[in-house]
Amino acid sequence: MKDHDPQRSALELAHDAVQAVAEWAGDDFGYVDAETYARRLAACEACPFYTPPPARALYRVARWTSPDARICSRCGCFMKLKARLPKQRCPSEAPDHPGLTRWGEPLVR
Repeated sequence: MKDHDPQRSALELAHDAVQAVAEWAGDDFGYVDAETYARRLAACEACPFYTPPPARALYRVARWTSPDARICSRCGCFMKLKARLPKQRCPSEAPDHPGLTRWGEPLVR
């Protein structure tokens, strides 16, 4: 997965979002279990890439849906949403566990 480029266009970010929704639809709009979601978000909370979104229109819209609209500065995703979806992955390798993401799941490049 490419690192998030703060200059990526709204169209590129929207494309990634549509792709994630399509994958989610392929999972019958299912969610990960509560334990997985809590583990993923705890990893995000401890991650240096978990940051407030940039001041761009696309991100301002998302703040209407959640009081905590922080993103992953590596991929540009809203982690409170991404962490719920079964096929989504953390883009960062765990610093102390090579081959695993910060979520503790296999790293996919």
